Amino acid sequence: MAGAVVQPDEKLATIRYPYPNLISDLLAADFTKESTGLRTCLAELTLTEGRSEAAGLFFLLRYCPVPLRSITSTKVTADWADERYIPEIHRFVTAFLERIPFDIMHELEISQHTYDIFKNALLTTTVTTYILGMDATSVVFNELVIRMPQLKPNELLHKKISDTVDYLLFEPAFSFLASGRENLIKAYYNLIQQVIQQYHPVSQVKVALVIEQDYIGYMDILTALDNIKYVAVSTTDEALRDADLIVRTSSIALPENVNPEALYFTWRLNASSDHYARLYGIIHELWMQKGTQA
Repeated sequence: MAGAVVQPDEKLATIRYPYPNLISDLLAADFTKESTGLRTCLAELTLTEGRSEAAGLFFLLRYCPVPLRSITSTKVTADWADERYIPEIHRFVTAFLERIPFDIMHELEISQHTYDIFKNALLTTTVTTYILGMDATSVVFNELVIRMPQLKPNELLHKKISDTVDYLLFEPAFSFLASGRENLIKAYYNLIQQVIQQYHPVSQVKVALVIEQDYIGYMDILTALDNIKYVAVSTTDEALRDADLIVRTSSIALPENVNPEALYFTWRLNASSDHYARLYGIIHELWMQKGTQA
């Protein structure tokens, strides 16, 4: 509508998806009053420009840094689709995961589902970095989560990633990615560092649990806290000395040797789901703060 037209880009040819000429489809669709201006602009496009617009639209919908869902499927795109439509990039990412000198799935103890999402993230990051010439995934992430990108540098991780990428770029099949080497290494490093921080955190939030609660309720909150990887929960008096967060009920008097900088969260006997959500929000905020200081 603004007159800017997507120009043919040979990089988009990397995506071997048989997308139709959406412009022709739109022009052939039923006429509506609201579509008059749009149809006028579309009608002025050449066949090449129309296909370029369609290719650009598919690229945005399929490889957007935020996975999109349709009304027919809520599942993140399956790996087989990438293997079929972006075979060179799929082989590069697969080779990278095989050659990087640590087993991400087993060393971080992540599930197969999480690993599949992680691989999809690497594929999307590689496509957007190659086509756009920038790490769009990290740009979007920085806008959504302010403190996370401030994690302390991990030089060993960066070297492992750069050495693996450099090794693969020597292979003729992957030479097309060589011009974006720096952006690719940066993108992979940012993504993998965040995954490590989430599943093998350098720092943990120390939570002291001092509450009056029935046994089932007590086990419920203890289980919830135990299952957060970046939480170290304790029920001992000694834990109060260096706790970051003290979950307590007002009926319990605390001893004097309590960390004066600790935050307090008052627990209710009839705790609701909203109560749990607010507790998790505080813990997550503390974890992000500690992650920038570790």
